[in-house]
Amino acid sequence: MSETKELNVVEFLTNSFEEISKDRKAMTEIDDLLFTVYKFPIGFFQELVVNPEKLDELEEVELIVLLIAINKVINLEMYSPYNYFSENKVKKSLKYRYSKQEEPLNFPLIYEDITAGSDVDCITYLSYQEIKRHVEQLWTYNFATQRLPVETVKKNGEITKKPKLFKNSVKEIAQLISEGRFKPDAPIVINVMRNGEDEFYIDKDNHRLIIEKATEQNIVDGFHRISGVLAALEKDPDLEGYLYVTFRNYTLEEASEFLGQHNSFNVYDRTHVRFLKALELPDKIVKDIESKSDLRGRIAYKTAVERKKNKITNFAVLSNAIRDTFNPQTGKDRIEVTYVLARFFDYLLGSYPEAFIGTKNVEETWKKSWINHHNTFVLYVTLAYGLYKHFGKDFPLDEITKIVDSIDFTKENGHQFNDLLTDGGTAQGKINSDQTKRKIRQFGEKIIADMYGAIKEENVS
Repeated sequence: MSETKELNVVEFLTNSFEEISKDRKAMTEIDDLLFTVYKFPIGFFQELVVNPEKLDELEEVELIVLLIAINKVINLEMYSPYNYFSENKVKKSLKYRYSKQEEPLNFPLIYEDITAGSDVDCITYLSYQEIKRHVEQLWTYNFATQRLPVETVKKNGEITKKPKLFKNSVKEIAQLISEGRFKPDAPIVINVMRNGEDEFYIDKDNHRLIIEKATEQNIVDGFHRISGVLAALEKDPDLEGYLYVTFRNYTLEEASEFLGQHNSFNVYDRTHVRFLKALELPDKIVKDIESKSDLRGRIAYKTAVERKKNKITNFAVLSNAIRDTFNPQTGKDRIEVTYVLARFFDYLLGSYPEAFIGTKNVEETWKKSWINHHNTFVLYVTLAYGLYKHFGKDFPLDEITKIVDSIDFTKENGHQFNDLLTDGGTAQGKINSDQTKRKIRQFGEKIIADMYGAIKEENVS
């Protein structure tokens, strides 16, 4: 491009910004397009509109991309890049990706598109790459405003501290991010420490946060999500996505008080969280069974199983039992296990309507029998697995009632299943323990072995 044309496009854009700035929706859409497709930092376009002199710093290809984005959103011929550049250059520019994210973060720091609650707190969002850049250059972990650290005593008596990190949580977050399945939730919290050495200014009229200077910017909440982002970016630096970020300007005492308040609120039931995420194959299979069998509407998605609401077992009980028996590993396994269990439960529930059909029946039976207790479904999954291994996926359905009828489920001391679950009536409070579920599974395995012979252990595949 000739220097004359470059000057012309810069002049044209400078003159156009005033008109474009009147449409905030268009401004946001242009910024989103530059960010999601061409990897420009969030707020790049809005910063140009505020400071049009920065157009002189852009490379030719960046000016072309800028015109492409504006023209796509506003759709006026006057913004067509072909007015200034050849078809070949425009075509090549479509493959351009911004690569200046590693430039130093210098004060003043300006964040666009913020929503402010007061003069000391606001919220915005940053791309994964911007999160990484901030962690590497600005954000720190302050133990005074965080959960209890992991402390290690060295041989010389020195105590070292490191953040308490649940590696499985970080791995799970990183996996979701890598698969494009992570949904931004609660914002991470950054505290720009108010200590007399800071200047934190929220420009509400222009939706901007300006941090003129700060000695500390601490991660108060969201360390696991940040760690998940960093782990995912190690594998793929170009991952698309963002996290919501709330900036606070609190003293050390106020930041600590905030964290205490934040962690006093009730959290989701852990079984419900597991249902919502459904990360593992057994979790997905339970969802499949729920939609394809008579267990539809009968599985509780929280730990408590409310029989009055027609629930007879819960998500975690079934998923763990499937994991410990079928141990599915592939999509093929998922289809086959779902088929086997849907057949099993349809026949089981239909064969014992007094135990499984109707809330009144369920409640009355539950008072005197273990047949419809939520943990007994560990037994049923184990029996289904045994039948599958001995007869194949189309096992004879009447074998189900043959086995179930042979078991004494009476809720009284001295009766077979009751004594198993309660250690002969001495451990009534432990029927929900993992140890009890393991005993139920072993009980089912023994029944299968006695009736059909031992199972050769292997994966479904």
